[in-house]
Amino acid sequence: MRSDRRKRTALEHTAMTHPFRRAASLVILAAVSLVARPPACPARAGSLDRPSVAMSTAYPAADAAKLKAALDLPDCKFLDGRYVNAATTLRYGGDAAALSKQLDALTRCPVVSVHLTFYRPPAPGGGVATVDVDDPGCAWTISHIGPSGDFTVRVNLGSDKVKVEELNLPAFQAPKA
Repeated sequence: MRSDRRKRTALEHTAMTHPFRRAASLVILAAVSLVARPPACPARAGSLDRPSVAMSTAYPAADAAKLKAALDLPDCKFLDGRYVNAATTLRYGGDAAALSKQLDALTRCPVVSVHLTFYRPPAPGGGVATVDVDDPGCAWTISHIGPSGDFTVRVNLGSDKVKVEELNLPAFQAPKA
């Protein structure tokens, strides 16, 4: 019994004589975390009221004008867009003919690679919705991460505006290895 008392007394003694050990450890940990944290990286984000994407300053002006024209075809009915840093998503509400024209115009732009995907939104209450194309007014989106020339066109198969059988797809070239 005496040894138990001695152990307990030693623990109590340590706790009583060093009450600031824990507090000091917390202060040191907090100071280290403030010094060792990565620098703040502010992100730019916002909405777009006209089609626009981030492109390299080395991209020739004539080619940039072709790309801008391809993204801003009047029949395509640009709805809106969003960007975070150099990542851009543009939403359109046109029909199959407008989409066909836009795909053709994009594939004719130099140094641009077009990837085409099709998407059917889940039935109401039947899955996870995505903001980009689940809006019934959105027929397709175009996504781009600058400064590359890679564009992904995502067609909403749930849209009543784009009927796949009416699409007239341009000749896509295979990526060069």
